[in-house]
Amino acid sequence: AIQEQAEALLHQALWNISLLALTMDESGRVIYCNEAFVKATGWSREQIIGKKWDDILFPKTDSENDIE
Repeated sequence: AIQEQAEALLHQALWNISLLALTMDESGRVIYCNEAFVKATGWSREQIIGKKWDDILFPKTDSENDIE
């Protein structure tokens, strides 16, 4: 409960800054991104939350998706 409260406070603080910010869980999945991140990337929060960070940073090309 205390960790959840701390995360909520952190997310509130990060929402209003102009720097890009996101947080991830232990497996590298994005659990939060701020408005600056959304605006800079042009992606919606729904497109970002739950994705692995390396999939966001290095998206697969169409040809790579065809191989799998």
